[in-house]
Amino acid sequence: MINAELERLHATVQTLADLCERLAADKRELATRLAESEAHNAALTTRLDMTRTRIESLIARLPEVKE
Repeated sequence: MINAELERLHATVQTLADLCERLAADKRELATRLAESEAHNAALTTRLDMTRTRIESLIARLPEVKE
């Protein structure tokens, strides 16, 4: 009876250890994906700022319309 309980406890601990390993791997993957997304977002923000500057420059060079 005690052996059965110990085996059940061992199986439960092993299941929890496996789950912890899987969660740690998921966390590492998510951290990597987050870093990649943040870098991509920063690059897009830079491109957007450059585009905004170019458009503002083009608008400033447009002749004024007189009515």
